[in-house]
Amino acid sequence: MNPKRALLQLQNGTTEERGSAMEALAEAGHAAALPTLAALLSDADHSIRYQAAMAIGRILRQKPPVGAERTEELIAALQPALRGEDMWLRMAATAALVSLGEAAVPSLVHALQDDQAAVRRAAAKALGKLGDAAALADLLRALTDVDVSTRRFAAQALGRIGHAAAVAALGDSLRDADRKVREASGVALGKIGRPAAPILIEALSDPDPEIGMHAIFALRAMNYSPQEGEG
Repeated sequence: MNPKRALLQLQNGTTEERGSAMEALAEAGHAAALPTLAALLSDADHSIRYQAAMAIGRILRQKPPVGAERTEELIAALQPALRGEDMWLRMAATAALVSLGEAAVPSLVHALQDDQAAVRRAAAKALGKLGDAAALADLLRALTDVDVSTRRFAAQALGRIGHAAAVAALGDSLRDADRKVREASGVALGKIGRPAAPILIEALSDPDPEIGMHAIFALRAMNYSPQEGEG
């Protein structure tokens, strides 16, 4: 299906035809369709909203030239999808925002403050995929979020960023009430590397054997040798 016909079908076709048109536009990486697809994110049909978000992400992942104004328009259109009840739509919108790169960071950082846990969770996960240090301070705050998954994704994101400023907070998170958060924090400290070694060595003597285990794994991940601590 050629792009011109696909665009016409998006406006006048049945649900099935519109879905086929979006598939064709995404496959072709037709960036000129992005404004039309963005408008469909507010369509009454939830399946159309989902397919539009998916198509936007697929086109963006092909790295077409998208100007600053168009990027801002896409971010504004994708933001409401993060707040919807449809989990699949949230995931598709998050993936599309990640495809926009660092331009999406302020929007995702703002989403970390949302009153919906699912939105905060999606934002933390997306920021982890981007690995942008501009989100560091907000991800540190997210380590104490009431939502377990948000804390876990925040820890993973901080490991991806790899900044030494996260060491103390991640050290505290080794003692989080949730096992998966503790594990994610240990892995993150291992990724940060040598700046995390002192706090991990201290954790080896923690009364909780699980904390010591996470510390061992993290030290091994950075190829730390006990002899280093003796020097």
